[in-house]
Amino acid sequence: MNKELNEIINHANKVSLKSNDPKTKVGAVIYDDEYTILSAGYNKISTDDKDILNSKEKHNYVIHAEMDALLELFSLIPLPEQYEAIESGKGFNIYITRSPCIACVNVLARYKFINKIFYGYEHKAAKNVYDELSKKYGIEINKV
Repeated sequence: MNKELNEIINHANKVSLKSNDPKTKVGAVIYDDEYTILSAGYNKISTDDKDILNSKEKHNYVIHAEMDALLELFSLIPLPEQYEAIESGKGFNIYITRSPCIACVNVLARYKFINKIFYGYEHKAAKNVYDELSKKYGIEINKV
């Protein structure tokens, strides 16, 4: 692993600490091929209800870290430049501290904004699905 990617991973780990989820803290960083950080996000539970924060229902209120980072990126890049990046094939990379859910992989891949998805902690069942999605979308998905 190169020094620049290690810095991206460290940044994602720091960002994850902002999460209000008492059990699972996830960070995501979107960066370009020169390792310039473009946006970052973390998982958020969109309620202050303490009972929900510690319940099984909390998943109904979670904004995933990769979606938070993607929304921040979209807020920073004007719409014409977003279309231009998609049409030119110039994409970005994302590092996520935990393996992304299938819904997030689908969103990231379908926008054609993200060329590579790297992640830290891996769920057991994730790898087989990632291989299938990687082939389907032509996107690189790897554990670091």
